[in-house]
Amino acid sequence: METYQSIPQEQIAGTKAKIMAPIALAAIATIIFITLITIFADLFPAIKGLLKNTFSHHWVGKSVLSIAIFLITFGICYLCPHPKTIEKVKKLLPVLIWASIISSVAIFIFFIWEAFFR
Repeated sequence: METYQSIPQEQIAGTKAKIMAPIALAAIATIIFITLITIFADLFPAIKGLLKNTFSHHWVGKSVLSIAIFLITFGICYLCPHPKTIEKVKKLLPVLIWASIISSVAIFIFFIWEAFFR
């Protein structure tokens, strides 16, 4: 039986990258979805109503759809034949960070605008 310490580091890194790259891509897609659905649900009451009617509350709807987006995106990216390397993960992490920052700022600015200028 092989122990963790006897496995070559390149193999460990490759195994981690195989799951980390799809997780990062799925997180990016989910962050973008949450930002868009939050803003559009406030701009268009019909969307919020649809979420409420379908899921009992619009927050529940956003949560269920976010989980679905994450799982579907993860599954597609995981099964995709493109190579998943540590270098790809290193490129995706800054994108994930910036997606989080930009989305947070966008939602913050939107609600400030909505509260004071609309």
